[in-house]
Amino acid sequence: MGEGPTRCFALLACTVLLAICTGLAPGTAAADSTDPGSGAEQTSSSSASSSAQNDNTTTQNATVTQSNGDGGGGQSQTVVQNAPTQQTATSSSTSTQSTTNVASGGNATQHNDASAVGSATNENSTDQSSTQQQSGGYAAPTAPASGQSQTSSQSAPVTQKGNAEATSTQVAPTNVNVVIRIDSPGNDGPVTQSNTSTAAAVGDNSNATTQDAAQNQTGGGPSGDQSQSADQSAPTSQSADASAISTQTAPLNANIVIRNKSPGDTGSVSQTNSSQATAQAANDNAVSQSATQTQTLEGDGSSGGQSQSVSQSAPTTQNANATAISTQTAPTNASISIVIDGAAPDPAGSGVLGTLIQIWIPLGDQQAATQTNTSSATASAENTNQVTQSATQVQSGGSDGGSQVGGVGQSQTIEQSAPTTQTANAQAASEQAAGSDSSSATATHQSLNQTAQSAQQAGPGTQHIEQTAPSTQSGAATATRGTSTRDLGRDGWSLASSFRARGAQWAAADRPSAESPTPPSLQSHSRTPHRRVPFPDSEKMPNASLGGAPPTGGSPGAFAMLLLAFALTTPWWVRRRLPSALRRLMAVVSRLERPG
Repeated sequence: MGEGPTRCFALLACTVLLAICTGLAPGTAAADSTDPGSGAEQTSSSSASSSAQNDNTTTQNATVTQSNGDGGGGQSQTVVQNAPTQQTATSSSTSTQSTTNVASGGNATQHNDASAVGSATNENSTDQSSTQQQSGGYAAPTAPASGQSQTSSQSAPVTQKGNAEATSTQVAPTNVNVVIRIDSPGNDGPVTQSNTSTAAAVGDNSNATTQDAAQNQTGGGPSGDQSQSADQSAPTSQSADASAISTQTAPLNANIVIRNKSPGDTGSVSQTNSSQATAQAANDNAVSQSATQTQTLEGDGSSGGQSQSVSQSAPTTQNANATAISTQTAPTNASISIVIDGAAPDPAGSGVLGTLIQIWIPLGDQQAATQTNTSSATASAENTNQVTQSATQVQSGGSDGGSQVGGVGQSQTIEQSAPTTQTANAQAASEQAAGSDSSSATATHQSLNQTAQSAQQAGPGTQHIEQTAPSTQSGAATATRGTSTRDLGRDGWSLASSFRARGAQWAAADRPSAESPTPPSLQSHSRTPHRRVPFPDSEKMPNASLGGAPPTGGSPGAFAMLLLAFALTTPWWVRRRLPSALRRLMAVVSRLERPG
């Protein structure tokens, strides 16, 4: 057995001997006390929060009107709108905690909380709108009007990167509550102890782009060419990364109750060790493109060609990665009760042979002790894309008396392209080592794409429509849950012993039997069925009936035998059952012994 468990055993043995010696020493018993004892509320918190946010709103509006009443020279309109947006948000949050709460009272509330929250958000809204109108009058037959031209170009490239990291680390958080009652009957209040480590990271990109172009041309008489061109481009690239790491190393909740000639009830005990990591990465994109073109050629003169062209492009690339890792190492909950002469009806003592000692650790007693160790990791990656493309072209040409209606030639062309590439990866890992209860990991990924393309062409001549909307989606979700549990008597008593000061073997009256598996000295304190774990080689130890002691009081020989009994049995229990918890408890005492 190493140095740590040896020191812890010495601490526990000395604490019990101190309580025994104090109880057997001459003195006046304290008055009966039914209050829950002194109350203690202790909270140690370490929190880190970081937030990075970009918010952009762009509105572009252009209106151009031309009118030529006498059919003069050519008319030309050009509108160029460009709104590139590049956003990068990086958020990093780190919380580290190594704390100890120590209380001495029958009513204690102790919390160690470490939390880290990181949030990175990009939000963009772009609105582009252009309106063009041309009107040309009649020209003399010998001088036809020059052509009319309209050009609209709209570009709104968006690049967004959101990276959020949150790291919460809790190293050896400790809650220790010690209640010692000597000649002080009464009830102890409830004890609540918790160690919580939480990390949450959110990476979010949101983009909304609207492009609207309206073109209208009217020409009369023998006029030149009419040309309309609308070019709309809204490429979107979004990348969201969220990483949340919660690490909880050797959390300890210890509740120790020592009663010497102090009958009463011990309050409920609630002990919780919790490590939780949550990561969410989301990309949201909405693009709306609309183009309307109208050409009208009035009169019966000869006219040139009419041309309409609409090009709409909205490529979208989305990448979402979410990683959540929750690690819980050696979580320990210990509720230890030591009763000395628990059958004493009053502080004067019960008058039984020697000194009766009862030690038990009720792990898993749902009525008296609620103990929970929880490690959970949740990762979510989501991509949402919605693209709407709409184009309308209308051409009308007067009769020139020739073989082709509408003049020399009419042409309409619509090209719509909305390629979408989405990648969503979610990884959740929950690792619980040397603990118990629950370990859960949940990873979800989702890619949603909705593309609507609409094209309408009306008029004689040549018409061409081309629509493409390829969609590529890939996703992976990985959830890993690992446990290496150690159950310390979930369904009953982990250790229950009862022995006299003059011996280390159960007295005959306390031996368990088929009719009564619980010894009489423990029945008043037990709330659930439990099992005995006898000491090793207990049958080879001297019987308590071989020697006697005065009905009250004690002797150095009795204390020596008591110490020998602890020396023989406690190292076995320490080695087999709870080495880490006792080492942690000894470390707490060592820190308390240092000045300051």
